[in-house]
Amino acid sequence: MRRSVLQRVTWVTAGLLLLAGPAAAQVTTATLYGIVVDDSGSVLPGATVTVTHDGTAMTRTTVTNESGEFALSALPVGSYTVRIELQGFRTQVQTGLSLAGAQTVRQTYKLALGEIAEDVTVEGVAPLLNTASSEQLETIGPQQVTELPSSRRNVTGLLRLAPGVDPTGGHRGVRFNGVGKHGAGITVDGTDANSNPEGRGISQYGGENYIDIMSIEAVQEVQLVKGVMPAEYGGVVGGQVNLISRSGTNTFHGSIFENYIGESLNARDVFLSRDEPKPPVRFNQFGGSLGGPILRNRAFFFGTYEGYREEAGTRVQGDVPTPELREQILAALPFPETQIVLDTLPPPTEPINEDVGFFVAARNRERRENHVVAKGDALMFGGGRLSVTYTRMRPFSLIPSIHTDGANDRVFLHEQDRVAATFVHTFRNWVSESRFGYNRSDMERLDRFFEVQDPTTPETNLWGRRMGLISVGGLFSTPTTEVWDMEGTAYSVDQKISRAMGNHLLKFGVRWMRQTGGRSNPENPVFGFQSKADLLANIPNQVRPTFGSPPHKSHMDELGGFIQDDWRVSNRLVLNLGMRYDYYGVVQLQPTGAVPVEIVNLEPPSDLRLMDFGAARPPDKPYEPDRWVNLGPRAGIVWTIDDQSDTVLRAGSGVLFSPQMPGMVRQGAAHPLVPFRVSWGLAEAAEQGLRWPAYNDEMREIVEREAEARGQPAFFSLLDPNLQNPYTIQSTVNVQRAIGSSLMAEIGYLRVDGRKLILQRQFALAIDRETGRRINPDLGVPGGYYVDNNHTSEYNALQLSVRKRFSNHYSFDVHYTYGGGTATSGGDIGAYYQGDYPEYTQDFWNPEADRGPLVSDARHRISADFVLEVPFSHESRFLTHILGGWQIAGIYSYRSGEPLRITQSSAIPNSRPDYVGGDPVLPGWRETRQYLKPDAFALVPLHPDSQVTVRPGNVPLDLVRDPSSWTVDLTVAKSLDLPGNMRLQLRADAFNAFNHPNYGGISTSVTSSTFGQIRSAGSPRQIQIGARLTF
Repeated sequence: MRRSVLQRVTWVTAGLLLLAGPAAAQVTTATLYGIVVDDSGSVLPGATVTVTHDGTAMTRTTVTNESGEFALSALPVGSYTVRIELQGFRTQVQTGLSLAGAQTVRQTYKLALGEIAEDVTVEGVAPLLNTASSEQLETIGPQQVTELPSSRRNVTGLLRLAPGVDPTGGHRGVRFNGVGKHGAGITVDGTDANSNPEGRGISQYGGENYIDIMSIEAVQEVQLVKGVMPAEYGGVVGGQVNLISRSGTNTFHGSIFENYIGESLNARDVFLSRDEPKPPVRFNQFGGSLGGPILRNRAFFFGTYEGYREEAGTRVQGDVPTPELREQILAALPFPETQIVLDTLPPPTEPINEDVGFFVAARNRERRENHVVAKGDALMFGGGRLSVTYTRMRPFSLIPSIHTDGANDRVFLHEQDRVAATFVHTFRNWVSESRFGYNRSDMERLDRFFEVQDPTTPETNLWGRRMGLISVGGLFSTPTTEVWDMEGTAYSVDQKISRAMGNHLLKFGVRWMRQTGGRSNPENPVFGFQSKADLLANIPNQVRPTFGSPPHKSHMDELGGFIQDDWRVSNRLVLNLGMRYDYYGVVQLQPTGAVPVEIVNLEPPSDLRLMDFGAARPPDKPYEPDRWVNLGPRAGIVWTIDDQSDTVLRAGSGVLFSPQMPGMVRQGAAHPLVPFRVSWGLAEAAEQGLRWPAYNDEMREIVEREAEARGQPAFFSLLDPNLQNPYTIQSTVNVQRAIGSSLMAEIGYLRVDGRKLILQRQFALAIDRETGRRINPDLGVPGGYYVDNNHTSEYNALQLSVRKRFSNHYSFDVHYTYGGGTATSGGDIGAYYQGDYPEYTQDFWNPEADRGPLVSDARHRISADFVLEVPFSHESRFLTHILGGWQIAGIYSYRSGEPLRITQSSAIPNSRPDYVGGDPVLPGWRETRQYLKPDAFALVPLHPDSQVTVRPGNVPLDLVRDPSSWTVDLTVAKSLDLPGNMRLQLRADAFNAFNHPNYGGISTSVTSSTFGQIRSAGSPRQIQIGARLTF
């Protein structure tokens, strides 16, 4: 069966190549279209066009066709000189034409009569408007990368500069146009650069590193592509982030830099009492770069090193029991384990009630890294160009917790190595782009309390007697702890071919990718109690052991192809037409030790309400591949409205498919008799005699015994065997208008429809609410999810932009987005634990009843940035030296409030209360820090036997939103010209320069003693000072 599928895929791929061409690589180069005319406007065929890269002297030559047109694709980013020659006409030389990655530029060149030896030189300026393609492309160029304020020199801070882009997804993921973070692709030089081996993210899992993707010192430019993307973009349903790395040139150049942050320069945290000193902060960031020729005009190198060292006090906080409650617990639960877990909790620093108080303190955080980027470029004989980029990342973090003496501090150890290799070869009108990518990302994460074991009995199984967790609804929790070892490597091969044919630029290509990985993630067992009374009586309403996954490896294969035609119908009209097909294979697992491991999945039920799932599926085929379903057409139109090319209408629609995220399909990897996790409810725990304390070893025996009695494997989650790949339908229309030579305005509307998105419903919800028992006891007590495609989303937005290209000493951009949408469960496609999956569902069998806003649904977003060089000249060289060379730059960001999900404690997850009326937001909340009005909500009653809400609560998911937020970041810099073509820049960056408190961290559980209170705020003003020497 597998062979027949592979044969079909092979024939499909071959057919695509024969039909039209190459590439599934991402666009990292530019395309220059031109038409050559004489003074009367008549076209000039046969003109020789030569473009020369100013940095490397690389040249490309072509000849205009019978329509006087030419096309040069796959041009590396940078500044170019364009030379056009034709007998009987003066030679035109255009200098300083700057081309960016993924940019398509159309120019008209007018030749004057005269001798060919006579040169007419003009300054090259790329057009303000995009008159050739319909996708939404935002390029953050070298000046913005280096001159705008960037906290700790992290490129992620710059991604907020584009409309429709939100870089605040879980673990620093990027959301495009309402799609969750797993809809975004991350690449460097066109190859995979994702830092999360089980999902997608620009940071390593956990977001503890300060250098995302690559050092800003090595970044040439940042591309953000969204909307109706060309067919050569595959594997994403939201958008694409692509960083293009810097290269060496014929001139040696480099830099040395140092950044510093200390607490004496920073503002005070608004939640820090006046008698407490500011936590100490010592952050040093240092490094440099060097690039130049290895062999002039032929081979070049560029390298970057960046390191940082941080020791910083950070606020930790949480609810903890009072001494009186501790004594009651120890008397009711007189076990050594009770004393051990309570000893980790500090006494309250602020009172709340007789049972709990609030603890807040400053604890030391450590972070460090040594980061390296190295790149080589070589111009080969025969018109080829080879580029290889290597990136090495080794971040370390120690994250403190509230627990006494660092009892449960968390350590992150990350490793990431990437290689991106590109070979571009030109032959007449043919251009071939070949890419190879290697991306290895590993993480080890350890919570220190996980090392604490049963004080009396040794372990029978690995991790079998780790100390458990007590969690009491609305009161407190003892340490939750785990060890997480996660690794993954992605391999990719891309081949793209393009050819100019008359008014057509044809592109076609193929792409193969393999994602590998494995994980082991045991946790301490959880004992949940509905109330203080249940705790003192030792009646848990949930017992949840997590056994983790045995050592294993896995792989998923992807194979796709596309064809794209950019057809210039007339001087004013361009059509972008494309088709893409992707085959996404099924995940395959293999154990790497003696313990068996597989993804257990069952045949679908006859009726989901009966939960009568069928027999176990073959372990090597837990679900069916999509085969021919993933056909994604793309179509766009670009219409230049006026003769002056000052107004352009762009519109289009396209279908974008994504593979399944590795973490989503691998979540159930486990021993066939012992699932990753199980969860007993109130009645089930009582039947098994499970009470505090207990350990994974004895609970493992229960699980094994029940699985053997049922005669079928145990499972954590189940996947719909007909699981399809998620996709979005992107539709856009916008108008661009040039105002003068450097100013452009744009207004556009877009809609994104998400279909076949991933819905994950907890099996803990599939119960009888009165008894708390499972609908089908033969399934056991799975602690995971039922995963299918019953998740849809819709997003609509109006986007406005004004852009001022740098001229007359300044530039600026302003972007406004008014948008919003709804989804069955947030609008993402990743695994439940990856940070962008809000769990809305209250009724397992009716998830649409809880349809709500998209994750991070802010109605209004504004971003603006500017760079201003303060001009000064004087006959006195001394005054010019002192008063000249100053620069001011800044970023303004605003978002309106995002939805708050109001919850209620219950024996099942996701319970919500009722809304009884009135304004749920209290006036004067800034002074009282009590944001929500408790009287606006009422508890849904609980069944006395099950401790489950008798019905779903009626609080709408978009009833109330958190406060809006805004920040202004400013940079003041002074540049000094030094001998030897050196330049020294001294700068100070102020983040949240006006120290505006952006309140958040609102307690949203109505059963919590702190319900409705604001518990945290965004970072106060922070000053970063630095120096950078360039040569």
